[in-house]
Amino acid sequence: MGLLRRTPTKTLRAEAPPVSADVRRGYVAWVRSALPLAAISLVAIAVQQALIVTDPGPAPEAPQLRGMLIALAAGSVIFGRAFKTRPLQLPPGLTFAQAVRQSRSASYTLLGFALAPVVMGVLVVLISRSVVDLYLMLAFTLLGFVVLFPRVEQWDAWIRHLTGGGAPR
Repeated sequence: MGLLRRTPTKTLRAEAPPVSADVRRGYVAWVRSALPLAAISLVAIAVQQALIVTDPGPAPEAPQLRGMLIALAAGSVIFGRAFKTRPLQLPPGLTFAQAVRQSRSASYTLLGFALAPVVMGVLVVLISRSVVDLYLMLAFTLLGFVVLFPRVEQWDAWIRHLTGGGAPR
């Protein structure tokens, strides 16, 4: 019978304190306002697919422009990853409302970095009319959303830092 008992597993990282209701409300409000912007990526991917299907003619020759746009798409995800720590570099001492505004602003900027590959993808697919380019830009976009889309725990950490640890509980 001793073999059937389960022992609790240890986690490698420390348990984060619970997120306050005010932070969660602010985050949910931001997500609701950001969803239409995120839906742009789905529309743009549909446009890219339509461009490939409706105009199968020869693609114009612009390899330098194509390469530059792909590099910009990759760069937006890389730069966005570096920008993600920006709120933690600001000095603390803001009020809770100011910290929420700062977190909202940083989140919209990160969403812009995540959506940049979609915009570049429309242009690349327009130039190359290649399914490979469509999937490459789709991969950059999905990577951007996975890496850059802020989570509620991140908002909580930003607000705790910006308020000096005084987020309301």
